[in-house]
Amino acid sequence: MIDTGRTASQKPPDSPSFLEEALQCASLLVERKVFGESKDLVGVVLFGCQDTSNSLDYENIRVLDRGLAQADWETVTYLREHVVGTDLETDWLDALVVALDFLKVNSEGRKLTALKIVLFSELGTAADPDSLDLIIKGMNMLDNVDLTHIGPGWSDDDHNGNDDEPSNGHDDSNGAGPSNGHGERKSRYKLKPRTAEQKANETMMNQLVNETDGLMCSLELAVGQFLFKNKKGKKPFPWKVIWEIGPDIRIPVTGYVSIRREPPKSWKKCLARPGTGAQEGEELKPETSFVRNNETQDPVEPEELVSSYKYGPDMVIVSPADEEAAKFEGGPKSLKLFGFLNRGEIRHQDLVGDGIMIFVPVDGDENSLVAVSTLVQAMVEMGMVAVVRKVYNKASTPRLGILVPETDGDDQIYLSYIELPYAEDVRELSFAPLPEPNDEQMSVMDDLIDAMMLEGEPGSGIDLLRTEEMLNPAFQYFYQCLRARALKPGRVLPPPDSHVADLLGLPPAVERGMVEMEGKLRKIFPTKQVEKFKKGVKRTAEDVFGKDVNVKSDDDENKKSKLYDLELGSGSTVTEVGTVTPVEDFRHLLSTSVTSRVTLDMVAQQLENVTMRMLASAFGSDVNTKVVRCLTVYREEVVIHQRPQLYNSFIKRVKEAVMGSKGDSKLWLEVAEANLGLIADSEVAGGVAEKEADTFLLPPEENNVPDEMDDEDEDLLDML
Repeated sequence: MIDTGRTASQKPPDSPSFLEEALQCASLLVERKVFGESKDLVGVVLFGCQDTSNSLDYENIRVLDRGLAQADWETVTYLREHVVGTDLETDWLDALVVALDFLKVNSEGRKLTALKIVLFSELGTAADPDSLDLIIKGMNMLDNVDLTHIGPGWSDDDHNGNDDEPSNGHDDSNGAGPSNGHGERKSRYKLKPRTAEQKANETMMNQLVNETDGLMCSLELAVGQFLFKNKKGKKPFPWKVIWEIGPDIRIPVTGYVSIRREPPKSWKKCLARPGTGAQEGEELKPETSFVRNNETQDPVEPEELVSSYKYGPDMVIVSPADEEAAKFEGGPKSLKLFGFLNRGEIRHQDLVGDGIMIFVPVDGDENSLVAVSTLVQAMVEMGMVAVVRKVYNKASTPRLGILVPETDGDDQIYLSYIELPYAEDVRELSFAPLPEPNDEQMSVMDDLIDAMMLEGEPGSGIDLLRTEEMLNPAFQYFYQCLRARALKPGRVLPPPDSHVADLLGLPPAVERGMVEMEGKLRKIFPTKQVEKFKKGVKRTAEDVFGKDVNVKSDDDENKKSKLYDLELGSGSTVTEVGTVTPVEDFRHLLSTSVTSRVTLDMVAQQLENVTMRMLASAFGSDVNTKVVRCLTVYREEVVIHQRPQLYNSFIKRVKEAVMGSKGDSKLWLEVAEANLGLIADSEVAGGVAEKEADTFLLPPEENNVPDEMDDEDEDLLDML
């Protein structure tokens, strides 16, 4: 329920209206359900609007035609772009009656676990208190319904204890508030004073909320709750296995994943049109085809394909039978003990893997409980950890790990499983010895550590950093990009929102400590700025390649070949278009596109970047020749692949870069002589009009044309 009337639509100076804030909050609520893959059904009721559309014929109240439907981007788009404010005043209690009737009608015949009403309103219009008892009776008639009121933040009191966090009352699993891991939040909206009308309405709202065990909170807290998106929660899946200790001892245990690095949900597999009822949706499936590397791009049948792997300079063909035979089978699922180690012998750098499993006794098995408890107690007393070999299933590879006895807050003992590295996983690294610091440097570093401590005051029990409450900012930005792509396809993706950037912000106490230490650090550890090569300053081969590089040769082609080897490495294959031989690199990558898995778009982007870098450098005959060669090969290939838009958009950028600087007409003359203008539609379908292509190579007209042109300009016009 959203109030679009006069008080909600009034826009204070230099701040958004309550309606704008409410629509943002409501859309974020729907988005959260979309990303959480919630099966909740959502309906929208607007009151204080111009039109009337409801089954009870209450004026200026509209029920969205979709009724109760699963949360989707269509609802988000409607809330963000199609709801407008008015100057009308509508009784919010009448709107609540319409909402209750809407829930009653649409919930009949459906198995719903709960009915919820979320009301966005400032409660600024008068309401008839005589209908309050009738509404309470209607709520009691509906089974399991609760009311949540989301209003503005009030400045005159503590809002009747509404400082509490809004509970996750919208049936979203794994709810997370706006905490950035520091337990602090920044205010997003201005507080407002309440009128007498709003105080009276809030008294009635309190009564309704208490009757339904609902909730009242401000937009500040609600937006913070819905800003962060979580994917659908996972139920704990038990992995039951027999822990084998020697040939005779076998203890049944159950493992659960406690911590694991979680990737974001893949959105490649989805439904183009979600099904309703017994009608299934249409699934989007990618289709892969292979073609020969020739001009006609002949397709290759799947039975003609073979897998091969590059081993040094040779391609080794491996058949499906070879791949199957090369797989190492670790046997059936198992957990076997190698032996015990002193806990101090396990270094932190020896702990690998993507997470932690915990092992507990099998529920209801008394023998398992006694055996695990006894063994864990002995490991704790002796300070030992168990080294085990773990095989998850027949198709998985064996893992080496340790079982560490741990105790949770309820004094329950369990075993944490952490993987250990094999010999191939270890990298032997050697570093130069660190310089010995003096006493003054050691002292300032001690002060820096004290200023940046995250434990808070000693003995306070307060942690300034709670990682278990922090959400991954990369995932949150990923959800933001998905929303932008869904609502505004084809647009440039926006930068991360402020609430995403704040996730990894420093705690204020640490930030203050850093500011205080800055002066000391600058004094004790002085720095100097490294001069970078300035634009326009000519760099020698010694600057680029070092003093020991010898590129002297009488033969220009030989010199170019040596430079090319220095850039790529002797004997290296071409992996991208370079600045030394861009044309050769471009042709080579396209000719090996099947094996190198590159596309015309990828290689064209690299060639464009190289060409623009050459245009930004000092112009000369060698650079001009290389630019013209790049444009020539680019034009030829896009004509062959029938992609004229790529070249046409790029040559316009080239003309703008060339003609935008003084003294660059010579290069454009060479481009015109090579006939490297726009690709016309008559040459390749999808090109520009013939007239535009004919006039493109002409230099742009200037407002102030001098009476006498120099010889070079006259020659340019004569040639064109």
